[in-house]
Amino acid sequence: MAPPQDSEQYTARHLAQMLGLGTTTITNWTKRHQAPLAFRKSGGRILIRWGDLITFLDAHPGLPAVARARDHIRNAGLTEEAVQPSKPQNLAAVARAAHAAARSASQAALTAARKEKDSAAKHLQIVEDLVAAMTSLDRALTTALGGTAE
Repeated sequence: MAPPQDSEQYTARHLAQMLGLGTTTITNWTKRHQAPLAFRKSGGRILIRWGDLITFLDAHPGLPAVARARDHIRNAGLTEEAVQPSKPQNLAAVARAAHAAARSASQAALTAARKEKDSAAKHLQIVEDLVAAMTSLDRALTTALGGTAE
């Protein structure tokens, strides 16, 4: 799906469906006291331009539903940002998240490798003990049978 043009208008209900949010969330955004989501009314319906929605989302990153809306937009391919994050703070956030994930994964791999190393050392000791026991058994059989054991 191609990203919508900034001038395309949608009803609050349609935007809510596109963003995976409730219609009430969209209408509440239009009623905010500070920097509300811009809209116009036509026939009693709220119409919101796509560009105004993106401007609102950029201006209010701290609102809980904004993060969900952004994820939905990105995952649905409704913005070029899904391919090329345009803002340095977005790139920095992605880099921090990637760094944290890499650190966590490498720590888990190191822990698993250490456990495997301990496990391998224990298995080696068991096999060495088994070989020593077999050697002792061979000697005991040789002595008991008065000959050579095979």
